Amino acid sequence: MHVDLAVVSTPEELRALAALLEPWIAERLGPESGTTPAQVLTGIERRLAEPETLVLLARSGAQPARAAGAGSDLLGVLIALAHVDPFSGRRRPEICLLHVHTSWRNRGLARALVADAT
Repeated sequence: MHVDLAVVSTPEELRALAALLEPWIAERLGPESGTTPAQVLTGIERRLAEPETLVLLARSGAQPARAAGAGSDLLGVLIALAHVDPFSGRRRPEICLLHVHTSWRNRGLARALVADAT
């Protein structure tokens, strides 16, 4: 199966993917975080114009992303946001979320997402 990597570059694209990304964000946050996936996505949406922000999707084929599971094509996601060094004030991208669907793990997909992001 062919895997395509696609950048989410507009707030509208991010909102359209919210229902797909929220479970993966919730898993990363954990039950004790006090922050909801919707709050995280709102924060990412506000930061999409920043050069350090990157939302990168791994999908099968070139179709619009659908939920992971039977017949789906969303295989993985990488989200990077700006990290500001507290001493120098220097901004640099930091990977905040890297998630690959369980059926696609150990195939190099996470490595491909990171390589494309750097």
